[in-house]
Amino acid sequence: MVGEGSIALNVVILLVVFFLSGLVQGATGFGSGLLALGLLVLFGSPIKDVSVILVLPSLFVSLSLLWRLWREFRGDRIVPLLVAAVLAVPAGVFLLRESAPHTLYLILGLLLIASVVQRAIPRLARRRWHPVWMGVPCGLLSGVLAGALNTGGPPVVAFTSTQRFGRHRYAAVLQVAFVVFSLTRLLILTATGMFTLERLWLSACGIPMAVVGALLGLRVLSKLSDEWLGRIVAAALLLLGVRYTYLAFAC
Repeated sequence: MVGEGSIALNVVILLVVFFLSGLVQGATGFGSGLLALGLLVLFGSPIKDVSVILVLPSLFVSLSLLWRLWREFRGDRIVPLLVAAVLAVPAGVFLLRESAPHTLYLILGLLLIASVVQRAIPRLARRRWHPVWMGVPCGLLSGVLAGALNTGGPPVVAFTSTQRFGRHRYAAVLQVAFVVFSLTRLLILTATGMFTLERLWLSACGIPMAVVGALLGLRVLSKLSDEWLGRIVAAALLLLGVRYTYLAFAC
């Protein structure tokens, strides 16, 4: 599924990508779906296949991080966002099923670039300009993106980063949101027949590496400078975003 090479090489690429994506989410609180989707499509995987197989690794990464961060979680201010997101996930799955690949490339490219822009404007993280009711539109957008591409993180991050949560509470809130997204998406993909046995096997293979990467990422979270980590992740996401935006128009 990854590309034209041998099965063994494809599996190795898949596992390495899942490990790196888990590492990024453990260290930053989000980004595993964006990074894994971007890299696997870069290696030649069909975007619709990748979007489906990401669901189990993403779910288990968030569960493993939430297990370590649960004591930091507080649910106030995010309930409207979660409810809106759950209601919007089916629309995202419909978009995945019915959209042409170039449309998904464009969404992915713009989403990657938007996430970099968001991270590059520190004022947005310092000001609490998102009232609680803004969780509804942010949740709706997150639900659609999560359903279509397993990448519902940026709107949630845009909302939670302005709530002045502590560093670990912020990460815990994100993991709760991602668990809710992934469980809802898993149910819908299974019910609509999109989660085939082949995709299930590939998705399950990615779980151990993604979880190991996520737990190591928690160690990175405590040791690596936020500034340097943010720069590295932003540079990678920006390059991928520009590439997929270009591919959308080149198709």
